[in-house]
Amino acid sequence: MPDSRQSLHSKDKKNMNNSFFPSKRPIILEQMTVRRINLYAVCVFAVFPAIMLWKFIAGHDKDRTDLSITCFIMAVAWGIGVFIGVALSAIVKKARLEPYFYLAGHLAVIATITAIIASTIFAQHRRYRQSNSQQNADLVNLEKRPYEPVPIDFVRTAFLKLEVNSSNRDSFYLEGYSSRWKEIVNKTAPDTIYYVYFAYLKDKKLLFAKVSVLRDFAFIDWMDRVDGSEQKDPTTKPGPWARRANRTDVEQQLKDLPDSTRDKVLDILSK
Repeated sequence: MPDSRQSLHSKDKKNMNNSFFPSKRPIILEQMTVRRINLYAVCVFAVFPAIMLWKFIAGHDKDRTDLSITCFIMAVAWGIGVFIGVALSAIVKKARLEPYFYLAGHLAVIATITAIIASTIFAQHRRYRQSNSQQNADLVNLEKRPYEPVPIDFVRTAFLKLEVNSSNRDSFYLEGYSSRWKEIVNKTAPDTIYYVYFAYLKDKKLLFAKVSVLRDFAFIDWMDRVDGSEQKDPTTKPGPWARRANRTDVEQQLKDLPDSTRDKVLDILSK
């Protein structure tokens, strides 16, 4: 009889301990499954397309390309997270750890995307803090830092001539340039003359300039024109060109301009 009482007492004590001191593992971890992890990841990755969709519906962005690209990238990112989970599960082969492998895979992908977005925002903020002259110099690669598959020394010569003839180095913001060339005879010797056309913002207007370059000499044919149609001269051949690669940078510069000027710039850059 005493033994039975003692056993009942020990059971009651054990039950009481279990009620007051539950399992050390959190309930949310005990309920984690591979399916739930993947579903939660879908919800997280859907945030980015949702933001792009809101911008599209609100009218802040009329281009569907960004929305489509964002959806595609997020779908690929989710797939990469699943692939990491599958790979880790195949290597370790412990069923109870599979949810954690998928969780680690998705977290790694989310951390990578966050880091890329953060670095992009930082780079854009840094560009916005640059003066017009610094951004113009970057567009024509004045410091010759990145590798150039096609030399554009004549473009830099033309740009320096345009800059010297401007009232202020920061008075204009280059949107892009194009060039054309043709062969000539210079003092009975064959030579090449280049024509560089610049499109730039100045005094809240989109203006154009044409600079001719012969060897190391540059001559301004005209500047501060509102018409740049001469760029399609049939007597010349097309050469190197460049435009602002980041549409966000351009729109930042255009935000205070009239609608007609803004539409004209974006139309030129979209061609």
